[in-house]
Amino acid sequence: MVLPSTDSIDNIYGEMIRTFFTPRAFNPEVAEAGLTLVQATIQLWDKIKNGLLPTPAKFHYAFNMRELSRVFQGIFEVIKCREGKDVIMKARTVGGMKPEVFMVGLWKHECLRTFEDKLVTPEDKNWAS
Repeated sequence: MVLPSTDSIDNIYGEMIRTFFTPRAFNPEVAEAGLTLVQATIQLWDKIKNGLLPTPAKFHYAFNMRELSRVFQGIFEVIKCREGKDVIMKARTVGGMKPEVFMVGLWKHECLRTFEDKLVTPEDKNWAS
């Protein structure tokens, strides 16, 4: 199956983020951070899928759109949780972090969980980070 173009992927996930992180529901910094994370996730996914190709020893290095979905699903799941959403919506600090910094940390965690957990060698993990 041929993957959609980067623009199409950006439209899909960008629209999901724009619909969820509206400036009315979240402070503008969080809404803007959400849009920035779409591009960053696509760039990271593109780098990993083109740079870490499957080999006989690493046959599971097949990165497709499921990985993108897992990153955003993880973000939405945490935000759906009442406490997580309240923390971001009310712009309170989380452990001294601003809400937009919390979002970036959450995104980093989801990317590590999704991409780095598949990698088997320290060299691959260092290359990807």
